[in-house]
Amino acid sequence: MLIVEVDGSIHEVPDVMINEKKRQQALEEAGFMVLRFTNEEVLTKIQWVQNYLEEWIENLQLARLGSNPSGNEQKTDCFMLSTFR
Repeated sequence: MLIVEVDGSIHEVPDVMINEKKRQQALEEAGFMVLRFTNEEVLTKIQWVQNYLEEWIENLQLARLGSNPSGNEQKTDCFMLSTFR
């Protein structure tokens, strides 16, 4: 499953960076994939963010089809979280 996180400038604070790294590690250990974008990227390059996400999902689906020769399509679960600060 995919989590998209939009990080504000607070994520540049050393203590916050450490906590976010721990949080992301726990999420990844639970089976989630975390993709991060900055507020600036989302606000000023939204088309690039969209293209990146579409390409990431497409690559994931191709990888799953490659490991699933029956061709049965598998569901891609996506959750979007944002933390604007």
